Amino acid sequence: MPTLTIPFADPLPSTVGQASPRRRLAPQAVFYTLLFSSVVTFMATAFQLYMEFARDKHAIDARLEQIEHSHLHSIALSLWSMDHDQIRTQLEGVEALPDIEYLEIDANGMPVISVGADQGRDRISRVFSLTYGYRDQQIDLGTLRVVASLDNVYSRLYDRVLVIFGSQAVKTFLVATFMLLLFQWLVVRHLGHLSRFVRDKRLDDASGNLSLNRAPAKDDKPDELDDVVNAFNDMCAVLQESYDRLAQSEERFNLAMKGANDGLWDWDLEADAVYFSPRWKDMLGYADHELTDDPREWQDRLHPDDRRRVLRDLDRHIAGELAQFKSVHRLCHKDGSYRWILSRGQTLRDAGGRPYRVVGTHVDVTAQKETEARLAEATRRLQAEQEKRVQAERFACVGEISASIAHEIRNPLSSIVNSLELLTDPGLGDEDRASVADIVNAETQRLHRILEEFLNFARLKPTELAPHDLTGVLRETVETFTRSNEAAVAGVEIQTTFHEEGIHAHFDPDQIRQVAWNLLTNAVQAVSEGGRVSVAITPADGEVRVTVRDTGRGIPAEMQDCVTRPFVTGRENGTGLGLSIVARILAQHGSELEVDSQEGLGTQMAFEIKRV
Repeated sequence: MPTLTIPFADPLPSTVGQASPRRRLAPQAVFYTLLFSSVVTFMATAFQLYMEFARDKHAIDARLEQIEHSHLHSIALSLWSMDHDQIRTQLEGVEALPDIEYLEIDANGMPVISVGADQGRDRISRVFSLTYGYRDQQIDLGTLRVVASLDNVYSRLYDRVLVIFGSQAVKTFLVATFMLLLFQWLVVRHLGHLSRFVRDKRLDDASGNLSLNRAPAKDDKPDELDDVVNAFNDMCAVLQESYDRLAQSEERFNLAMKGANDGLWDWDLEADAVYFSPRWKDMLGYADHELTDDPREWQDRLHPDDRRRVLRDLDRHIAGELAQFKSVHRLCHKDGSYRWILSRGQTLRDAGGRPYRVVGTHVDVTAQKETEARLAEATRRLQAEQEKRVQAERFACVGEISASIAHEIRNPLSSIVNSLELLTDPGLGDEDRASVADIVNAETQRLHRILEEFLNFARLKPTELAPHDLTGVLRETVETFTRSNEAAVAGVEIQTTFHEEGIHAHFDPDQIRQVAWNLLTNAVQAVSEGGRVSVAITPADGEVRVTVRDTGRGIPAEMQDCVTRPFVTGRENGTGLGLSIVARILAQHGSELEVDSQEGLGTQMAFEIKRV
């Protein structure tokens, strides 16, 4: 992205007021005025001529009717008398009427007499019957054909057109000239002043507002030019304020970029040209003038191992598959070495979603990558040392387990060996022999339990988490424990408090059964006759809390922080593995065992697992 620059700090690069004369407003206004006036004049003249033509034609029709009503009878009478001179005189009188061109009397299909000449191109012809009444009979004497010419009508209309168009042309010319001068005085000269003011206006110069050389508006009633001036001055005030904010923003941006020490790049996809800021070039050891605006300046410097990945991610981002372009890659420095660069970019798109620009930053993270490499090496060495320590601890644990196994097995084995020696004594009575057999059986059961606990601790199977009914599993476990340990729970009250039925959670049923069994075993062993053990399930905010409480002797304070460690026990014949197994199972369920105990008052152990 290029460094921000304040727009319009220089005079506006406008060509307003410098166009050719054919583009000036006043001639255009005159032209369209003349055109409109001519069209209106033409339409009005056409309508007027049509009305005059209709009036003249109606006058001709009226004359023809007048001939029929006023002259037809006298002409028929003269024709009956065969007075040809009188007939000709009458016809010539009719011909003298305006627009009457030709009259002809026909008898029995033969012309008898005619007056005038039938030569007009446009004419109106009428034929009248000539009859004479004799002794109550109407005698058909022939026909009178009267022809009226329209030539005179057209001639009068032509003269009228010349007069109308001549007068209208003079009037239109005078009006157009007046409008040209008026428009020039009222509008054009002010627009010219406005264009010069806008062209010379600098936004970094807050002095001076636009004003026109004209009388101020009266009665606070501005016209359109006053509105333009006021709107322009208001716009300049807003632009000046925006300019000041932009200048401050540019200053903050430049300070921020200098503080961040980031390089900027701005890729114009349509022109396939990219801007690299001076800091971007300096990261690679180049001066500002040493690199061009070609995108290959960046692409050709990509490390061969990074090139394909980086260009693929950039193409995917431009195509819209990635919301942001972010890449850490190596670029070749001027000295031939490679620098690690963190590049971020964002594509700009038009309203149709088409990408047209990509803007981003470059940060030199070479020092960070070198630090990460050193940390990775140190971590590798630390892990190696840790592996050695873990291996040593494993060997130590094996020795501790071996010693514990030997210690735990020694006593029952000694009892069994001694009992077997007694059984070989022939003087041992049947009752004593049965007592010794009971001792052997009890110690054998003890050996089996000790070995079972060691095996459970050593080979804890992987956890298989799935949704299950926690209420049903715990209810079944409590019932099975009570039936299988009748002697141990004799005189001990075991209560269950389930706030909801059918509570489902993510857990491994076999392992949670083992957890509940071990907690119940510890609780029952801690209470004396008349004591109480309670098991409760409480739902809470996406979790399920399981609590096992007893009213026994409690755990000594010095042992409460280590009761889940292997081989730590407060009982004389305990192995110290029960709670250790519980802790390991709960850890695989993402939980832990909570221990709250007071000596003489009892113990509460609880854990939480995720609810479905």
